[in-house]
Amino acid sequence: MDDVSIASVAELTQDEHRTQRAELAKKQIYNKARSMMTALSGRQVEQDKKRRMIYAYRDLCDEYVAVINIFTYIAGYNDVDELISQCEERRVQLTQEVAVLEAEADAISRKRTILTTTIVSAFVIVFMVTFRLTLPLWEFENVDGIVIYKAGDIGIGFHLGNVTIPEYAVGLGSGTFRDSFFLKTITIPGSIDHIGDEAFLGCASLKTVVIEDGVRSIGRAAFRDCEKLISVTLPGSVAQIGPEAFMGCIGISEITVPYGVERIGESAFLGCVGLIEMPLPDSVASIGASAFQGCISMMRVTIPDAVTSIENSTFQACASLAGVEIPAGVTNIGEYAFMGCSNLRAITIPDGIDIINDGVFRFCTGFSEVVIPDGVKSIGASSFLGCTRLTSISIPNSVKSIGQYAFWNCRLLDEVKVPHTVTLIGNRAFTNNFNDLTLLCAEGSEADTFAQDNGLSVRYMVNG
Repeated sequence: MDDVSIASVAELTQDEHRTQRAELAKKQIYNKARSMMTALSGRQVEQDKKRRMIYAYRDLCDEYVAVINIFTYIAGYNDVDELISQCEERRVQLTQEVAVLEAEADAISRKRTILTTTIVSAFVIVFMVTFRLTLPLWEFENVDGIVIYKAGDIGIGFHLGNVTIPEYAVGLGSGTFRDSFFLKTITIPGSIDHIGDEAFLGCASLKTVVIEDGVRSIGRAAFRDCEKLISVTLPGSVAQIGPEAFMGCIGISEITVPYGVERIGESAFLGCVGLIEMPLPDSVASIGASAFQGCISMMRVTIPDAVTSIENSTFQACASLAGVEIPAGVTNIGEYAFMGCSNLRAITIPDGIDIINDGVFRFCTGFSEVVIPDGVKSIGASSFLGCTRLTSISIPNSVKSIGQYAFWNCRLLDEVKVPHTVTLIGNRAFTNNFNDLTLLCAEGSEADTFAQDNGLSVRYMVNG
């Protein structure tokens, strides 16, 4: 009995200690919250600081609720539900106060934004007027006795309307007028030898460019992405049109390249979707890769006799191109050079070509007949893939290999002569999916083996 009494007293003492600790925790949280609410009531507290304190008080309320819940288990309080209700009610009230504070803060932010925008706009207007009045004093720089146009360094985007560069300026530096939104026309005097790289890149309103006689070269991306450019005058003094020079100038429908131009750089007119005609003078000796890629409206082009190589993707995706004359001196037609020229009806491959490169005539759906000249040793992968109107193809005895998918999906081909000289035929070089294709070949030849393995009809030739 005594043992039981002693044990009961010990347990009671432990519960009391736990209750005291819980009461202390509750009191500390309560005092902390009261002190924060006192601070919140002060008018001197800044808006942002007050908002942060209210969020912190809400967190305290959550903590308060947690402590009260603990009391339910360790102290047996009868007023726990009432305390929780009061705390939750206060928390809802604080949430509403936070919403009001946020609305007030947003209003203040909007007012500040409007004020800032107004000030900046006023400054820009004043600066533009001042800039136009003082432009003659600012736009040139004397470097070692040479006057160089430097407008791009002191007010990019503020060139209004028409600009004529004076004849005593002899240089036009890189990025000079880059992204000048208001520039509409520009006259470049012959005193300037070179138009710098990206000089007019991204001039969204530029419509007319007059380049006077004397200018020798146009730099990389000089007029790239001038989407409204519709008129360009090039003088005979220009010898080089740089890479990407007019890339993305979708508004140009016609441009005359004068005699004297020797090189057209890679991607020079890439994506000029409005370009219809492009007469090239005999002085042109080099045309870069992708020079006219994506010129979907260009209908005809004559490649000058001085050109010896048509580079990769030069005329790729020129969907309206109906005629092209390749000079006899061309010894290379690069990969994908005419890929996607769907309106091209016929083409003469020069005798100097020894390799039909990969994809060179891929998806030329207008072809009906192609003559591969004697001397060609290899027909590349996918070179005639998708030429769906091709009805006749002549493969000479000089050919030793035919790449994979070379004539895949040429669905109107019903008979192809493959000489015994062909010792390698790539995977799916010919297809039998759409018609009963027959290979004319020598018995036991590579073509014979290919036909047997791929379910094609075969007809043997004597001395094939």
